[in-house]
Amino acid sequence: MPQPLGSLCDDGDECTTDACDPATGNVSHTPLPSCKPCMVAANCNDNNPCTTESCQAGKCAYANAASGTPCNDGIFCTKDDSCFHGMCQGNWQPGCNGP
Repeated sequence: MPQPLGSLCDDGDECTTDACDPATGNVSHTPLPSCKPCMVAANCNDNNPCTTESCQAGKCAYANAASGTPCNDGIFCTKDDSCFHGMCQGNWQPGCNGP
């Protein structure tokens, strides 16, 4: 959408790339893939017990929880589930055929 020449093209959204065409006044705001805007870390919950969420400069950031952090992989036949490189993994119980 054309804007008055000399106007700012930054939309204040950390999850877009902003561009202005000085010749036409056209402004574009292209969404960045995999970027989630936030105000606080609670906006970033990815429902993964093996990551920690934070809000940094208006966009969500994720880090792997420490390896060995307890979790539940949701598989009946595993035990001692724990985080490993951001994923919940358990040890298969020999002879288990499910519930």
